[in-house]
Amino acid sequence: MMGILIANIRNPEIILQQVWYGIWNIKKEELAGLDKEIEKILLSFDYKLTSMPGIGTSIASKLIAEIGDI
Repeated sequence: MMGILIANIRNPEIILQQVWYGIWNIKKEELAGLDKEIEKILLSFDYKLTSMPGIGTSIASKLIAEIGDI
């Protein structure tokens, strides 16, 4: 499903918002795969947030989803 979103939408904020707002429906064993997909999204858009100490994939993607590209 994520591949379809990436192919159709070039806006990372929208993709990450869809992931975060739908996360409550996902079982715990599926979270590892979701983390990998989020990491791929972050890498494909070349955000540097994860290079900062204390900012991992989860926090970086949440910031981008909420704030956007500032």
